[in-house]
Amino acid sequence: MGWSKGSWVIGIALLVLALVWWSKNDSETVDLKPYKLAIEQLKQQNDSLKKDNRLLDDKIIKNQLEADSLQELVAIKIIRIEKLKKVKNEKIKLIDTYSNDELLQFFAGVSSDSSAVEK
Repeated sequence: MGWSKGSWVIGIALLVLALVWWSKNDSETVDLKPYKLAIEQLKQQNDSLKKDNRLLDDKIIKNQLEADSLQELVAIKIIRIEKLKKVKNEKIKLIDTYSNDELLQFFAGVSSDSSAVEK
């Protein structure tokens, strides 16, 4: 007597049911609750870090714009300083051409010209 087609199906079905029952009742099953809780906490932490990153990115952009603006101001101030140095050097060169009498008159407001004596 051999196995009929119906017997094979019943045997396989019983085997599958036994495997399912055995996997459900396995004493070494892992409790997934702590892992799921940890995953949720990590997701929340990740979301919080993403928010912090967006805020920091905005601050970086703001600081870069401010730094660029300050660099432009520095460049303008450097040009102004160079112009002032040029004017100062021109005045120094002009003073170098003055005679002693002209220097006295320039700095003290006193004239050493004898024709300038009051009558």
